[in-house]
Amino acid sequence: MLLVDGLNAGYEEVQVLWDINLAVREGEIVSIIGANGAGKTTTLKSIVGLIIPFKGIIRFNGNDITGLPVHEAVRRGISLVPEGRHLFPKMTILENLRMGGYTINGDRYENLLERVFQIFPILKERKDQLALTLSGGEQQMLAIARGLMSDPKILMLDEPSLGLAPKIVKRVMKVVSEIREGGVAILLVEQNAKISLEISDRGYVLETGRIVLEGTSKELLRNEHVKKAYLGLM
Repeated sequence: MLLVDGLNAGYEEVQVLWDINLAVREGEIVSIIGANGAGKTTTLKSIVGLIIPFKGIIRFNGNDITGLPVHEAVRRGISLVPEGRHLFPKMTILENLRMGGYTINGDRYENLLERVFQIFPILKERKDQLALTLSGGEQQMLAIARGLMSDPKILMLDEPSLGLAPKIVKRVMKVVSEIREGGVAILLVEQNAKISLEISDRGYVLETGRIVLEGTSKELLRNEHVKKAYLGLM
């Protein structure tokens, strides 16, 4: 579904990524793990069009989308839930969801809204509540729900567990697995390597802008470098 080939990218003259190659197939959850500053967020921004790559090709469903404007990437089925959620705080839950579904009309919009409310029933209960009044976990759920409102084929999540209590993190990750079961592929960027790899099919380890390891999630969980650097195991 998604193929990144030889991606080099960064900000103005500062290069952050070097020769990134990765793929996401239909129905997969694929994780990118790495420390702060490794280039994880830059990778997602390059895929969705927030950053124009210096070099390389990004293909989605066989089509070259390298440098495509963000709104066109969204229309084609790519949705990014950014780090920090970036909700519209003084808008209601329902208004935030409407913003997520701005490319969708009519019955299709209503069907998507109902599906999102089935996944996140608490959002339906509080649909008229301002986003800023929600707890951290509820805000993350709203951010994911807003991302689903564009009816994506692939949902990219940037640090969904950031700042959340362990109990809420498990709940969020359970929802991510349920979304995949509904037919949406997931590209997951996450510092919590253990919980990320536990729900993923495959993973990539990104260090200082380069992929240094890749494999099935089970392989990476057994890898000595991953255990020492990211799982706190010796």
